[in-house]
Amino acid sequence: GQFGNLDDEVVAAVSQTVSQLPKLCRLTLSFWQMGQDGAAALTASVAELRPLQELTLNLPACGELDDAHFLHLAQAIAKHHSLTRLSLFLGLCNRMSDSGLRKFGNSLGDLSKLAAV
Repeated sequence: GQFGNLDDEVVAAVSQTVSQLPKLCRLTLSFWQMGQDGAAALTASVAELRPLQELTLNLPACGELDDAHFLHLAQAIAKHHSLTRLSLFLGLCNRMSDSGLRKFGNSLGDLSKLAAV
């Protein structure tokens, strides 16, 4: 609907702005609702950030996102070997399967420097 598209546009704009901050090491983002386009934009910007040390994502309404969206987000996060703190809140993930949740966790990879999750 109209609100979903507006939210994706906001997510994309914020994600693009964040990706243009080359020395950003701590990132906290909270989006009430995110659709597939917003998830793709957020994942792309998270993948580009270097050197990211702390990441907090608060996404309480992820109803449109499926296993593939979460897998791509996990793979983008896993690229940050300098990450020391990770906080994720993913709500209303009714399209994520049990196996998708396991793949999401496994795809975070070796984040051995994490001091807090």
